[in-house]
Amino acid sequence: SKAKPATIATPKKTDEQQTAQQLHDAALDSFAAGNLEAAKAGFEKVLVISPGNAPALINLALIAQRQRRYSAAE
Repeated sequence: SKAKPATIATPKKTDEQQTAQQLHDAALDSFAAGNLEAAKAGFEKVLVISPGNAPALINLALIAQRQRRYSAAE
């Protein structure tokens, strides 16, 4: 019989992780469309579910930079 390729076991995402991912994806869509306020609100919702979420924090800093709110970007 043929050997099967190795697979990596990935842990199942919790409902909270799935919700955070969906919110993050929607916020990225808003960001890409230039709707920075909607994107900001979405990334902030991600942080409520997943405090310290690095991608959301980075994207909030990018939004602050684009809005020239430099103190908020730090």
